Amino acid sequence: MQQMKKIVFVLIMSSFSLLSQAQVQRTTKPVVGPDSTAIGNPIANTGKGGKRKALKELNLSKEQRSKIKEIRQSEKVKEDQIANDNSLTEEQKNAKLRDMKMQQAQNMRSVLNDEQKEKMKKLRMEMRQNRQKKNNN
Repeated sequence: MQQMKKIVFVLIMSSFSLLSQAQVQRTTKPVVGPDSTAIGNPIANTGKGGKRKALKELNLSKEQRSKIKEIRQSEKVKEDQIANDNSLTEEQKNAKLRDMKMQQAQNMRSVLNDEQKEKMKKLRMEMRQNRQKKNNN
């Protein structure tokens, strides 16, 4: 009888440990197109601390920072809605996210003036080169 209790206890505990490990974790994958500078967010994907550096170097006005913040917040809500939409397949989600990122990039570029757009291109090129050097090492 005592041994039966031990066996049942071990079975219950092992089933709990299996169930706790079986929980689904969703992660969002970055949407990357054939030319990420053309369709990507002009300020995103700039590496560790890169976004903050890029924003500083662009010398954005308060109004521009505010607009970019609004764009990011609204896009984050849309991204969460797409990620949590169980009626879509992963392929459909990725397509919608890609379209959304393209629109976001266009919206963000519209906030920048011509000088800032040029500076952003240069920053992205530098960051891409640094990333390639890092990956090659």
